[in-house]
Amino acid sequence: MVGVSWPTLHKKFRVELDTGAAKANTSVTESLFKLTQKAPHQTRLQACMFWLKCRAGWIESQRIEIVRPVAEMETAEIEARLQIERAGQRDGKVVRLRPAR
Repeated sequence: MVGVSWPTLHKKFRVELDTGAAKANTSVTESLFKLTQKAPHQTRLQACMFWLKCRAGWIESQRIEIVRPVAEMETAEIEARLQIERAGQRDGKVVRLRPAR
């Protein structure tokens, strides 16, 4: 790609090859960290979420539990549960559907 063989790159630029990715990651991390402190609210929120997903192992998930088969539910209960599920999807909340007691 640059007209230099791998052995030559390896011999002449060993330190750069070993540390380049870490330096680039550090630079991007510092920029992202600054962004989380100074950018508009929505951008800060997105930057923080990105940071936590990449660096802290966070994941986005939604879990819906239905403990009773739909065939055993009354129509009103099915409609109520669908409304709850749709509202949770709009709000980005975790929705757990449980039978009425």
